[in-house]
Amino acid sequence: MVDLHPQRTVRRRPRPCPEGREVAGGVQDDIARLRIDRICEDSTSPTPSGNLREDLRTLLGRFALTLSERRYDQLMAGVIERAGQNEVARELRDRLYETATKGIRDVLDAHLPGRDVDPSLAMLVGAVLVRVTYEGEAATEEFIADVVDRVLD
Repeated sequence: MVDLHPQRTVRRRPRPCPEGREVAGGVQDDIARLRIDRICEDSTSPTPSGNLREDLRTLLGRFALTLSERRYDQLMAGVIERAGQNEVARELRDRLYETATKGIRDVLDAHLPGRDVDPSLAMLVGAVLVRVTYEGEAATEEFIADVVDRVLD
């Protein structure tokens, strides 16, 4: 017997939220916001020792450990993906990055001329980010020390 009324999949467009966000994106953003809030609340930086290289090695090691735990990099990937189309995701991306790099930025601010802080931060964080997330390798103490020396020399 042939079914004359096969079930069809009906795809509906997400309904806009009152703030103008789409429901699907809004739920993802709400979940991301809760996770980012937890990360930001749990984030503390060690007291700097005053030794630039030592402090950067310590802070980059902590950053690498956070990335290797997989909660941060997966969350970061999600908000980066949505940031191109969604203001809320852009804000979450920026907050996550600022929280993750605050200690490193503070140490660089204390030791380097202002014009050198942003490029140095990008090179330090970028090297660790690529090593751990894209290459899937551990950012060893030796690797981190080498990156710090290359950026500062």
